[in-house]
Amino acid sequence: GGRRAAYGDVVDWVAQVLRGLHHLHTAGRVAHHDIKPANLLLFPMPRGGGGAAAGRVKICDFGSCWPMGAACDGAGGTPLYMSPTQARGRFTADWTADVWALGVTAIEA
Repeated sequence: GGRRAAYGDVVDWVAQVLRGLHHLHTAGRVAHHDIKPANLLLFPMPRGGGGAAAGRVKICDFGSCWPMGAACDGAGGTPLYMSPTQARGRFTADWTADVWALGVTAIEA
């Protein structure tokens, strides 16, 4: 493993992703279902540059999205980041799997 990110930066990045997920879940009415480091793009910014502490985070790869409330068959997602409900296979799409995966991602940062 490489050097770990500073705690304050991780908190800032998680807050940014949560805002993005909230928009996806409420305005888009879809659940991402594949939140992981590879699907979160970090755009570095100099500290004090008017932006986030250490950059802006953007969510990408929407190929595993499901409409909120849809009956899912377990297809899509990355096993290491799946919530227990998602890993079991059949579940209803909602925000919980995305928040679980973001938590796993934050622990790895």
